[in-house]
Amino acid sequence: MEETTKGLRICLFALQFAVVVAGASVLGLPDDFPPMGGICEAAPAMDPRLLETTCVNLSEHIERPLEYHRCAAATTTSSSSETILPIIQQYLFCGHGDDPFFVMFPCPEAVRERALHRRCLLLLGGDFETIPGPMTKSQEEKLNSVFDSVQRIEANNVSLLESVNQVSLLHATLKNDSESLTQRVGELEDKLQSMSTQHSSANGENISKMQAIIDQLQSKATGSDSWLGPTHEKEPSRIQNKIDDLENQSRRSNLLFYGVTDTDGSESWEAFERIVKELCSSHFGISVLSISRAHRLGRFSADKKRPIIAKIFNEKEVESILSKGFKLKNTALRVARDYSEAVRDKRRKLLQFSKSLKKDGDRIRLVFNKLFVNDDVYTWDPKSNSVKQLSRRNNT
Repeated sequence: MEETTKGLRICLFALQFAVVVAGASVLGLPDDFPPMGGICEAAPAMDPRLLETTCVNLSEHIERPLEYHRCAAATTTSSSSETILPIIQQYLFCGHGDDPFFVMFPCPEAVRERALHRRCLLLLGGDFETIPGPMTKSQEEKLNSVFDSVQRIEANNVSLLESVNQVSLLHATLKNDSESLTQRVGELEDKLQSMSTQHSSANGENISKMQAIIDQLQSKATGSDSWLGPTHEKEPSRIQNKIDDLENQSRRSNLLFYGVTDTDGSESWEAFERIVKELCSSHFGISVLSISRAHRLGRFSADKKRPIIAKIFNEKEVESILSKGFKLKNTALRVARDYSEAVRDKRRKLLQFSKSLKKDGDRIRLVFNKLFVNDDVYTWDPKSNSVKQLSRRNNT
């Protein structure tokens, strides 16, 4: 009997040592193990010290499902009789014996419930399969669909990137073109300004010359009548012709546009410039760029259409517009050069004279102050106040 008891103690000691090495918690007091003849079970002992240590260490063992424990924790000896290392339990079930190496293991129900609890947590996490295996057909189809969608998105991204690059390149090209156009417009404005300055200077010089000639002739006329001699009657006429010639030269860049709808006079010179440009573009197909100024002649009248006079620097544009004036034949519009008052009077009288000569098949042209009727040339003679035939051109 003693040998059996001794062997049992040795086995229990070895088991306790294994539990201690494994890191199991220890619970026990010297008074909990009174000397008895054998191992026996006792009712749960609710020791206050155990309850205090249980509450203190609750946060360290909270993952244990306490509601399923119905047994006592494993216990073993400690290096100090005053040290208590509890395992948290809802109910403590103590065993007593006369052997200090008495060991009690955890409840199997608690172990099973803890394992089931952790398994449920893994399943709820979504990263755990009870029996991992190959994907089903529907899963493969979904995965392939996702893969195809990713490939389409990547292809669309590549296409979008190419489009963005093309737009960037186009934007850079347009920016360069815009800068070049701005530079050309600036150069053209400078050129027009230079032409305007030169033209104004030329007009000023012509007027100065005319005034100098008039002053010189007046001084000579008042100084000595004998200086004129027999030509004193022809000199005023020659002077007037010279003045008319200079005035007509200064008006060479002017064009008159007749038949344009008139308003109450509130239009600005920019509006007249726009009207002239639109008229030349729509009827003649000519883009006019060198307009210095444009305005109407005379006062506003509700029953009349005042002509618009426009000053165009470029002589080629003037000639091109005049050469295409025939395109306005069946319209209410008309374009003509601007002349001095003397030339306008001669042209008016020659035009009246041409109506009396006009026959079917006749070719009539009015050029400056001369009238061409077929091969005959006519002009207006101020002295006789009548039309005078100058010459007859040979047929060619």
